[in-house]
Amino acid sequence: MGQQEIFSAERKHSLALKNRERVTLDGITSVISFDEGAVVLETALGPLTVEGEGLRVTKLLLEAGEVAVEGKVSALIYGEGSHGKGRFFRRLGG
Repeated sequence: MGQQEIFSAERKHSLALKNRERVTLDGITSVISFDEGAVVLETALGPLTVEGEGLRVTKLLLEAGEVAVEGKVSALIYGEGSHGKGRFFRRLGG
């Protein structure tokens, strides 16, 4: 296995969004902040902000890198590097 393969194997992150009401994530290294309007997370691949209404963290297992957020999800925003700018998904409609 080459060095690039080892590097990418160590940096895994995924998310699943169900009905714009529940997002489950893995590869989370820390929770930066959260309130009813936004949850800011650090993933293995950089920062991620979940925006919406009535958001609440329903699962938090940082040792396993797992987080679940419920509420009305309106945007998933990935940043470049540590808390930088960049967009992956912006508005999810609605």
